[in-house]
Amino acid sequence: MSMAKRKDPYLSGLLQKLAETDKKISFTRLRSEDLDGESREAIYEFIEKYSGRFGVRWLLNEFGLSPSVYYNYLHSKRDGCKAQKDQILDEIRSIYEEHNGTDGYRKMHYYLLQRGYNISLETTRKYMNQELGLCSVVGARHPPYEKRMPFHICPDILKGNFKAGRVNEKWSIDFTFIALENGSIRFNCAIMDLYDRSIVASLCGTEMNSKLAIKTLKKALSTDKEIDPRRLILHSDQGNEFTSEEFTTYCLERGIRQSMSPPGHPYSNAPMERYFSTLKSELINRKSYGNERELYDAVDDFVENYYNTTRPHTYNNNKPPYEVRYKQDRPLT
Repeated sequence: MSMAKRKDPYLSGLLQKLAETDKKISFTRLRSEDLDGESREAIYEFIEKYSGRFGVRWLLNEFGLSPSVYYNYLHSKRDGCKAQKDQILDEIRSIYEEHNGTDGYRKMHYYLLQRGYNISLETTRKYMNQELGLCSVVGARHPPYEKRMPFHICPDILKGNFKAGRVNEKWSIDFTFIALENGSIRFNCAIMDLYDRSIVASLCGTEMNSKLAIKTLKKALSTDKEIDPRRLILHSDQGNEFTSEEFTTYCLERGIRQSMSPPGHPYSNAPMERYFSTLKSELINRKSYGNERELYDAVDDFVENYYNTTRPHTYNNNKPPYEVRYKQDRPLT
């Protein structure tokens, strides 16, 4: 063997000592900067974090710990993490069943935080959609609609501004279809206050017409004696029900200003579209309704005892509409 390839034992030993010294210096610095106290758990976490850099055995030796104690800690930690994950999965299943399988992962994340689980939105999505295979329901399509000659078309006063500065300043009205178990169609007319996204009136019927729209508007106006119709804007699309002589005259006689979305703009009454999507995915599509009374009662209960009072709404910073509307200083009537 040539002299060039022969290792000098003295030089090798010196380099090894220098490397060990450098390692100890780095360890001492990190221990001073990153070790949160000298508790056994803090030391274990330090070892787990820097094991790739220094090696587990080396770190255990520096702290004077036995390997068996450390590995027992790791096993216990993994068992604890698994137990916590299983608990969260059970909670997701429970919430999903409580709400008839209607929550998406964003609302599920909100409910988990409310129940004290510190979990990220992405982890919620992974647990719910990927591991449990749970998804929210998509609503059905609207049946064919016959357009008739309007009596009067009003301008679009809102122009996409669906924010209101006070209660009963801007309302939005619309229809959607709902079906019985035998496939026959019924209709729901609803009015939303754009201030807090609460449903101020909701009525069901066998026909989508001006008569049902007027009845719904009458009901909405009767809910609060402080409502001044002359200060109210009522927004809708240009459907026959809202451009008819009967409906426009009813509004005109009471000083209600009508606002109508232009045709060909599917999102120009977006808050109502979102509400009807919620109604269908969280109620209508979850079960079959054998008769009108059962269906109508279910819709009324959904509005008054869930949507307005309990269900968090993203527009209200995840507060239910009534919590914003009454600010907890007025009775929820």
